[in-house]
Amino acid sequence: MIASRDKYAIGTQARLTMELMLNLGVRVSDARQIGQPHIQNGVLTDYQPQKGRTTGGHLINVPIHADLARVIAGTKVLGTSTFLVTTEGNMYAAKYLGQEMREWCDAASCQNAAPTASASCA
Repeated sequence: MIASRDKYAIGTQARLTMELMLNLGVRVSDARQIGQPHIQNGVLTDYQPQKGRTTGGHLINVPIHADLARVIAGTKVLGTSTFLVTTEGNMYAAKYLGQEMREWCDAASCQNAAPTASASCA
C-alpha cells in the first residue's frame, strides 16, 4: 500500500479505489458500488456485500478511517451514488475495475499484488 500511496495522489481514482478496499475490507465488486449514500455519521452503514446478497448474508458496518475520509474529501466525486466512476461518469463494471487495479498496481511496482483488499499493494 505504501507504493500505491507514493504513486497515486489524493484525488485520483486509483488512490480512492485502493483506500476504499484497504480501509473497508471490501472486494472490487463492492468498492465500485459504495458511495456517499452508504455512509452515515462516519460509518459505512448496513452495507450488504455483493457476495452475500443472494444468500441473505450479513450487513456490515465499518467506521470510516481518517485516511479514507481524507481521500474521499480530496477526490472530486462525479457519481451521484458511487464514489468510483469511469471517465464517462458511469459506475465501473467489476471486471473493468479489477483490470484497472491490476494496471495501477503494476504502475506502482507493487509486488505480488492482486485486486483484492488483502493484497492491494501491501
